[in-house]
Amino acid sequence: MSTLEKFDGTLNELGSEVEKLKSVSAVYQKIEALATTNTEVNRKFDAARQELGKINEAHLANKVALDKSLEALEKASEEGKRQLSKQIDDKIDALRKENKEFYKELEGTIKIKLEDNKSEIKRLIENERLQLKEIITNELASRTREIREAMEAESGKQTALLLAAGTQTRMMVMLFGGLSVALGLGILVKVLMG
Repeated sequence: MSTLEKFDGTLNELGSEVEKLKSVSAVYQKIEALATTNTEVNRKFDAARQELGKINEAHLANKVALDKSLEALEKASEEGKRQLSKQIDDKIDALRKENKEFYKELEGTIKIKLEDNKSEIKRLIENERLQLKEIITNELASRTREIREAMEAESGKQTALLLAAGTQTRMMVMLFGGLSVALGLGILVKVLMG
Protein backbone atom coordinates (compact mmCIF):
# COMPACT_ATOMS: atom_id res chain seq x y z
CA MET A 1 0.00 0.00 0.00
CA SER A 2 1.28 3.13 -0.82
CA THR A 3 1.30 6.32 0.99
CA LEU A 4 -1.33 7.66 -1.21
CA GLU A 5 -3.59 4.87 -0.46
CA LYS A 6 -2.92 5.35 3.20
CA PHE A 7 -3.55 8.99 2.79
CA ASP A 8 -6.76 8.23 0.95
CA GLY A 9 -7.76 5.77 3.71
CA THR A 10 -6.90 8.36 6.30
CA LEU A 11 -8.96 10.95 4.43
CA ASN A 12 -11.83 8.54 4.24
CA GLU A 13 -11.47 7.83 7.92
CA LEU A 14 -11.22 11.53 8.55
CA GLY A 15 -14.38 12.10 6.46
CA SER A 16 -16.08 9.39 8.38
CA GLU A 17 -14.89 10.99 11.63
CA VAL A 18 -16.08 14.38 10.39
CA GLU A 19 -19.45 12.83 9.68
CA LYS A 20 -19.46 11.35 13.16
CA LEU A 21 -18.43 14.70 14.59
CA LYS A 22 -21.23 16.38 12.65
CA SER A 23 -23.69 13.84 14.06
CA VAL A 24 -22.27 14.31 17.56
CA SER A 25 -22.42 18.07 17.02
CA ALA A 26 -26.08 17.76 15.92
CA VAL A 27 -26.82 15.63 18.97
CA TYR A 28 -24.94 18.11 21.15
CA GLN A 29 -26.97 20.97 19.61
CA LYS A 30 -30.16 19.02 20.28
CA ILE A 31 -29.03 18.38 23.86
CA GLU A 32 -28.16 22.04 24.19
CA ALA A 33 -31.58 22.98 22.76
CA LEU A 34 -33.22 20.51 25.17
CA ALA A 35 -31.18 21.94 28.05
CA THR A 36 -32.30 25.45 27.06
CA THR A 37 -35.87 24.25 26.75
CA ASN A 38 -35.53 22.45 30.09
CA THR A 39 -34.19 25.62 31.70
CA GLU A 40 -37.06 27.59 30.18
CA VAL A 41 -39.56 24.98 31.39
CA ASN A 42 -37.99 25.01 34.86
CA ARG A 43 -38.14 28.82 34.89
CA LYS A 44 -41.80 28.74 33.81
CA PHE A 45 -42.51 25.96 36.31
CA ASP A 46 -40.94 28.08 39.10
CA ALA A 47 -42.98 31.07 37.95
CA ALA A 48 -46.13 28.93 37.87
CA ARG A 49 -45.32 27.50 41.32
CA GLN A 50 -44.85 31.02 42.69
CA GLU A 51 -48.10 32.11 41.02
CA LEU A 52 -49.85 29.02 42.46
CA GLY A 53 -48.46 29.91 45.91
CA LYS A 54 -49.86 33.43 45.52
CA ILE A 55 -53.22 32.00 44.38
CA ASN A 56 -53.20 29.57 47.31
CA GLU A 57 -52.45 32.43 49.72
CA ALA A 58 -55.20 34.50 48.13
CA HIS A 59 -57.53 31.49 48.35
CA LEU A 60 -56.70 31.03 52.06
CA ALA A 61 -57.24 34.74 52.66
CA ASN A 62 -60.57 34.55 50.79
CA LYS A 63 -61.54 31.44 52.79
CA VAL A 64 -60.78 33.21 56.08
CA ALA A 65 -62.75 36.25 54.87
CA LEU A 66 -65.60 33.99 53.70
CA ASP A 67 -65.64 32.17 57.05
CA LYS A 68 -65.80 35.52 58.85
CA SER A 69 -68.55 36.69 56.50
CA LEU A 70 -70.51 33.46 57.06
CA GLU A 71 -70.12 33.83 60.81
CA ALA A 72 -71.27 37.45 60.63
CA LEU A 73 -74.16 36.40 58.37
CA GLU A 74 -75.20 33.67 60.82
CA LYS A 75 -75.10 36.17 63.69
CA ALA A 76 -77.11 38.64 61.62
CA SER A 77 -79.57 35.87 60.70
CA GLU A 78 -80.01 34.88 64.35
CA GLU A 79 -80.47 38.52 65.32
CA GLY A 80 -82.97 38.94 62.45
CA LYS A 81 -84.89 35.86 63.59
CA ARG A 82 -84.95 37.14 67.16
CA GLN A 83 -86.15 40.58 66.05
CA LEU A 84 -88.73 39.07 63.70
CA SER A 85 -90.01 36.82 66.48
CA LYS A 86 -90.25 39.82 68.82
CA GLN A 87 -92.05 41.86 66.15
CA ILE A 88 -94.50 39.01 65.53
CA ASP A 89 -95.15 38.65 69.26
CA ASP A 90 -95.62 42.41 69.58
CA LYS A 91 -97.99 42.42 66.58
CA ILE A 92 -99.99 39.52 68.03
CA ASP A 93 -100.25 41.32 71.40
CA ALA A 94 -101.36 44.49 69.61
CA LEU A 95 -103.99 42.54 67.65
CA ARG A 96 -105.25 40.93 70.84
CA LYS A 97 -105.60 44.35 72.46
CA GLU A 98 -107.38 45.69 69.36
CA ASN A 99 -109.70 42.66 69.34
CA LYS A 100 -110.50 43.13 73.04
CA GLU A 101 -111.26 46.80 72.43
CA PHE A 102 -113.34 45.92 69.37
CA TYR A 103 -115.36 43.34 71.28
CA LYS A 104 -115.86 45.78 74.17
CA GLU A 105 -117.11 48.41 71.69
CA LEU A 106 -119.29 45.80 69.97
CA GLU A 107 -120.72 44.70 73.31
CA GLY A 108 -121.45 48.31 74.20
CA THR A 109 -123.08 48.90 70.81
CA ILE A 110 -125.18 45.74 71.18
CA LYS A 111 -126.23 46.78 74.70
CA ILE A 112 -127.22 50.20 73.39
CA LYS A 113 -129.14 48.63 70.50
CA LEU A 114 -130.82 46.22 72.92
CA GLU A 115 -131.74 49.09 75.23
CA ASP A 116 -133.04 51.08 72.27
CA ASN A 117 -135.09 48.11 71.05
CA LYS A 118 -135.94 46.66 74.45
CA SER A 119 -139.53 47.88 74.40
CA GLU A 120 -139.95 46.68 70.82
CA ILE A 121 -138.49 43.29 71.77
CA LYS A 122 -140.79 43.13 74.81
CA ARG A 123 -143.78 44.01 72.62
CA LEU A 124 -142.84 41.32 70.08
CA ILE A 125 -142.34 38.77 72.83
CA GLU A 126 -145.68 39.74 74.43
CA ASN A 127 -147.45 39.49 71.05
CA GLU A 128 -145.93 36.06 70.50
CA ARG A 129 -146.93 35.03 74.01
CA LEU A 130 -150.50 36.26 73.47
CA GLN A 131 -150.71 34.46 70.12
CA LEU A 132 -149.42 31.25 71.70
CA LYS A 133 -151.85 31.68 74.61
CA GLU A 134 -154.75 32.19 72.20
CA ILE A 135 -153.71 29.16 70.12
CA ILE A 136 -153.34 27.03 73.25
CA THR A 137 -156.64 28.34 74.70
CA ASN A 138 -158.49 27.63 71.45
CA GLU A 139 -156.95 24.18 71.16
CA LEU A 140 -157.64 23.47 74.82
CA ALA A 141 -161.27 24.64 74.46
CA SER A 142 -161.69 22.50 71.35
CA ARG A 143 -160.21 19.46 73.07
CA THR A 144 -162.24 20.15 76.23
CA ARG A 145 -165.45 20.34 74.18
CA GLU A 146 -164.59 17.07 72.43
CA ILE A 147 -163.79 15.42 75.76
CA ARG A 148 -166.97 16.84 77.37
CA GLU A 149 -169.10 15.56 74.49
CA ALA A 150 -167.40 12.17 74.68
CA MET A 151 -167.84 12.13 78.48
CA GLU A 152 -171.50 13.16 78.22
CA ALA A 153 -172.11 10.39 75.69
CA GLU A 154 -170.27 7.90 77.87
CA SER A 155 -171.97 9.29 80.98
CA GLY A 156 -175.38 8.79 79.36
CA LYS A 157 -174.47 5.19 78.60
CA GLN A 158 -173.14 4.63 82.10
CA THR A 159 -176.19 6.35 83.66
CA ALA A 160 -178.47 4.00 81.76
CA LEU A 161 -176.36 1.06 82.89
CA LEU A 162 -176.32 2.36 86.47
CA LEU A 163 -180.07 2.86 86.47
CA ALA A 164 -180.53 -0.68 85.24
CA ALA A 165 -177.97 -1.96 87.72
CA GLY A 166 -179.43 0.31 90.44
CA THR A 167 -182.81 -1.36 90.16
CA GLN A 168 -181.22 -4.79 90.46
CA THR A 169 -179.03 -3.56 93.31
CA ARG A 170 -182.08 -2.21 95.22
CA MET A 171 -183.80 -5.48 94.88
CA MET A 172 -180.75 -7.31 96.12
CA VAL A 173 -180.33 -4.87 98.99
CA MET A 174 -183.94 -5.32 99.98
CA LEU A 175 -183.60 -9.08 99.75
CA PHE A 176 -180.37 -9.08 101.77
CA GLY A 177 -181.83 -6.50 104.16
CA GLY A 178 -184.92 -8.67 104.71
CA LEU A 179 -182.76 -11.75 105.25
CA SER A 180 -180.52 -9.86 107.63
CA VAL A 181 -183.51 -8.63 109.64
CA ALA A 182 -184.95 -12.16 109.72
CA LEU A 183 -181.62 -13.62 110.83
CA GLY A 184 -181.21 -10.87 113.40
CA LEU A 185 -184.70 -11.54 114.79
CA GLY A 186 -183.98 -15.29 114.78
CA ILE A 187 -180.81 -14.77 116.76
CA LEU A 188 -182.52 -12.38 119.12
CA VAL A 189 -185.34 -14.85 119.72
CA LYS A 190 -182.86 -17.65 120.32
CA VAL A 191 -180.86 -15.52 122.75
CA LEU A 192 -183.98 -14.48 124.59
CA MET A 193 -185.22 -18.02 124.80
CA GLY A 194 -182.18 -19.61 125.62
